[in-house]
Amino acid sequence: MNLFADRLTERHIFRWLMPTTWLQSVNSIFIIIFAPIFGWLWFRLGKRQPSMAAKFAYGLILLAIGFLFLAWGAVYTKGGTVRVGMFWLIVAYLFHTFGELCLSPVGLSGVTKLAPHRLVGQMMGTWFMGTALGNLIAGLVAGNFSTMPLPQLFGSVAKYTAGAGVLLFLLTPLMVRLVGSKHGESPEPPAKKPETDSDVTLLSARNLIPDEPNEPKGRVTTLSKKWLMPEDDSKK
Repeated sequence: MNLFADRLTERHIFRWLMPTTWLQSVNSIFIIIFAPIFGWLWFRLGKRQPSMAAKFAYGLILLAIGFLFLAWGAVYTKGGTVRVGMFWLIVAYLFHTFGELCLSPVGLSGVTKLAPHRLVGQMMGTWFMGTALGNLIAGLVAGNFSTMPLPQLFGSVAKYTAGAGVLLFLLTPLMVRLVGSKHGESPEPPAKKPETDSDVTLLSARNLIPDEPNEPKGRVTTLSKKWLMPEDDSKK
């Protein structure tokens, strides 16, 4: 995308030439604008929001739509001889931002929820290692920028990305069952309901009165027994 911005995008505004690097900040600006909106949307939907796996699938499909816009714009470059407007890149960055907001924060949250407590650091490192691997693949794909027709190059990326998103949609029910809940949160076991009033009293005594040193842990203490069952005056 940076090569597309440098070689095939018309960046003149009147007589001023916009630096190529400025177009890279479009994604950051969109993140600042839309991150609060996406956060509000997930909060507003509450339990009706898509599952974690479904959000991943949405992110991949939105990413594919962005590359489809680039493939469409590349058609008008006529084999790299004509520069196109910045509109194509800006719209592509917009959809990529939407996809990133469905992937990145949700993925980071999912790692912290699903990873074992003693392996959270390693799993976070694995997540960022996946990002590094993606950058490596992007560099290898960019090596075909001059040899492969751009509509075909961007179209292939969009096709494989959309295919991965559809596959993830199909696997979403299975992933939800494996995770154990819709949003990666461990379901809390229901609290055991006391059967009788005496059970309620005994449970309260265990919580309010500390165990005596000589009493086994978890048993009602001597003090609690005296408090629960006072001596009959007639026996004194």
